[in-house]
Amino acid sequence: MKNDMFKDLVANRATCRSFSNTPVPVEYINVLKTAVGLSPSKNNKLPCRVVILGPNAKTEKETLYDASHCGPTHPEMRNPQLLAPYVFLFLPRAEAKTEYEWSEKRWQKHTYIQAGICSATLVWCAESLGLSTGYCGAVDGSMGEEGSYVAEMIVAVGVGYPRTKINDKRVRNKPNDTTLNNDTFDVEKRIAISDWIEEIGM
Repeated sequence: MKNDMFKDLVANRATCRSFSNTPVPVEYINVLKTAVGLSPSKNNKLPCRVVILGPNAKTEKETLYDASHCGPTHPEMRNPQLLAPYVFLFLPRAEAKTEYEWSEKRWQKHTYIQAGICSATLVWCAESLGLSTGYCGAVDGSMGEEGSYVAEMIVAVGVGYPRTKINDKRVRNKPNDTTLNNDTFDVEKRIAISDWIEEIGM
């Protein structure tokens, strides 16, 4: 592997919010499932579970989409990442709490950590296959019944091919700058790396 291959992958990735209907090869989905299944997990206890909504799971996707939002500044907007050809949902695995006699706090902590690790593994594997991805965590859980995907979802990742070409280079905002995000709304200002990565004993 080239030394700069992963760096380029990270630098060039951009969130996709508009997916085409181009079929994703089934073998690619199998690769993604394998990658997620091999993600690191504390003591292999796997406190979260994954549900994959495929091209025919339209009702489930639309239910999630209807419960999504884009924050208080754009309450009328929804998250089209949830309508991608494939949507990977990361949810708590309630059995883990009792299987390992974890406290509520510990179970929640490890569930969120696991969901972050697994979703990141999914994204980078998908991007390496030439697929586009879009994270979504903004779903109003109160709009779903207890135990439903809407009520339990931690984070979702839409996977597929983009409807239109995403910018060749992802522009990471400099401190105090804002840019338009997919021509829909301003994104948050991004702080400088030196402001949040500390080096000790380097």
